[in-house]
Amino acid sequence: MANISKVDAVNLLNGLLIDKINAQVAWGANNYPSGSLPGWFGGNVPNPLGRAHTGQDWCNGSIRAQAVNDTVSYVASISGVLCRKRIVIYFNGNGYNPPVQNVNNTAPWTTTQYDGNAIGYFSSGVGGTGTLVGAIPAGTSVEQADVSNLCNNMYNRWWSLAGGPVVGTLTNTVCHYSCHNNCHGNRGRR
Repeated sequence: MANISKVDAVNLLNGLLIDKINAQVAWGANNYPSGSLPGWFGGNVPNPLGRAHTGQDWCNGSIRAQAVNDTVSYVASISGVLCRKRIVIYFNGNGYNPPVQNVNNTAPWTTTQYDGNAIGYFSSGVGGTGTLVGAIPAGTSVEQADVSNLCNNMYNRWWSLAGGPVVGTLTNTVCHYSCHNNCHGNRGRR
């Protein structure tokens, strides 16, 4: 077999690793459930990993195995913040707006406003996603199958550590009283 070209290696890295991860990221600093805290998120979506490009130094002539391994390892290591978390947003009432079927109760109450999980670009994530699985041996000629296997192995590792399982829960309580009080306070000053 012939050595893989730089363009083909970049295309494999994008298609088999980067694009597959990017396509699954739903939440980020510019897109998150109402009531979430902006500090939970580390960056914007879509395409948080960006894309590999042929301008990267993968070779001087033929592609070096170490350059491919280093690039895939870097992409995999930063993908740890792209993980599946559960977000639960509670709504805390203060008695002015009692729950249905309880119209005489003016005691504080709490309901769940949002409860869901998805893959997001978070400010913290999981470790270990950058450990190479199936690294291309140094000094060998790099073939298409080598790059494909490495990218697939690393995607599967990311999925098993960060993309598939829920790796944490983030909660926030939105307080009705403070909003209600501020609105009424502003109306009274007019």
